[in-house]
Amino acid sequence: LFKKLKWREVTSIKLLYGRITDNNNPTLHPDLYRLPINPDGSTITYTLQSKPYIEASVGISNIFKVLRVDLIKRLSYLEHNSVSQFGIRARLKLDF
Repeated sequence: LFKKLKWREVTSIKLLYGRITDNNNPTLHPDLYRLPINPDGSTITYTLQSKPYIEASVGISNIFKVLRVDLIKRLSYLEHNSVSQFGIRARLKLDF
């Protein structure tokens, strides 16, 4: 079926490593732009700690020649309450 429809199975791993300096940390300097928070005061956005952010995905590309759909699994920073381990990403790519 994949060959007949000319679909491609794709896999990827994304890794992000870095930190925020003390000069740019809004918790240390209240005059800087604040990271978003929920109305109840809980944090929505987190800074990277001493470990990298990693996610892996598998998907299908070349659907109707323009669409790619991926199933994503988050591999790090799972300890936060508001994050999910799995997600779906769709991408529309038009080439002229």
